[in-house]
Amino acid sequence: MPRHIPGSPLTTAVDGVVVDRRQLARAAAVVRIEREGRRWAKQYTLKSMAAIEASWRSAAREGYQAGVAAALTDAAAHFAASRAWCLDRRRQIADEVRQLLRGAVSHPQALLATLDEGLAVLQGAQLTGVLSIRLPESLRKRHDEIAAGIAKAWHEGVAIDYHDGTQMWIWCGDQVLEFDPERYLSEVGPEIGADEANVSEAAQVITSDAMTRLHATIDAALQGAGIRDTTVNQEGASIEDIRHDDITGDNADGCPSGHDGYR
Repeated sequence: MPRHIPGSPLTTAVDGVVVDRRQLARAAAVVRIEREGRRWAKQYTLKSMAAIEASWRSAAREGYQAGVAAALTDAAAHFAASRAWCLDRRRQIADEVRQLLRGAVSHPQALLATLDEGLAVLQGAQLTGVLSIRLPESLRKRHDEIAAGIAKAWHEGVAIDYHDGTQMWIWCGDQVLEFDPERYLSEVGPEIGADEANVSEAAQVITSDAMTRLHATIDAALQGAGIRDTTVNQEGASIEDIRHDDITGDNADGCPSGHDGYR
């Protein structure tokens, strides 16, 4: 006895949920954008480090010690900009995934697949009697198709009605099955991007380590060049005064103040 309700062939099943190929394509596009963003951030950091090294060599060669402090400040700005961009992009991707999930669970094909699974469950329970079904109003236009499919799978009486909500109910006797897309989204949605805090902490560790190694490299180079005094800029701020706060601050744009060019 057939149990499957015919649906569109232009769909693909992912983890038991029917998703429109166009939505899968959008998800793939989001992944590509994230990959390109990571590649951009890596290239941007490498270029920044190269520019910093060139600036330092010029400053050391010409005796402009303030150039070293400026280079470190620029490094902090570059690291902060890259980190802020990556975290912001991650939040955008999480929002996109939530929207895709919302569209997937509310799609007519997904609802029809859920209806088919519900019928299979009730048939497995060997129930008899009138089958009552209450569907979202969005499926009313496919009533004939739904009724024909149910008639092939259920030979008892069938009563179908529609309502303005998104829930679906199927019941026979004392057996009731319910599917609520909104409740599903409320349970699954918060899990998307839930590790953002861990990612932010990991990014901070990586950035801080990079700045520490940069300080060590510049200090060694200064000693090798015979420059023993602490490097001081025109305002009297030494290299040691450029703290990790410059790259881990809570500025709205993630960049140290005074560096609009990197926002």
